[in-house]
Amino acid sequence: MCGLGGCGGGSGGTTVKGKVLSNGQPVAGAEVVLESKGGKGAPDRYLARTDDAGDFEIRAFGKNSVKPGTYQVQISRWVDKQTKVPSAEDYEQKKAARELHNDLPSKYSDSAFSEFRAEIKEGENTVGPYDVGGKGKGK
Repeated sequence: MCGLGGCGGGSGGTTVKGKVLSNGQPVAGAEVVLESKGGKGAPDRYLARTDDAGDFEIRAFGKNSVKPGTYQVQISRWVDKQTKVPSAEDYEQKKAARELHNDLPSKYSDSAFSEFRAEIKEGENTVGPYDVGGKGKGK
């Protein structure tokens, strides 16, 4: 999976890995956003989607690398009327057309309310797990 910051090969990049759970069970198809807090200007944002095991990974290299610092973690899961996560090919189009809705509580996806945080350092980082089922705040 790739972040908004981009993907690439080579070394010297920052990798962020984590897991999203609901009451201890993996959440597939969740959208995970890391948003920097407290800086000047527009916040830095990085995005990933979870796989079937609830795992996500953001790999960013070079000038698009995830900068060290504290990030708020926002989590949503966009589904159609049948509560299914659309395929990767249809996801953005359906989301833009407002054919999807977030089936997780808004407190996890709203920057005003999400209590999830990630402290990112240079190199490889493992964050979470983030439980959106009410068992905890994450790490």
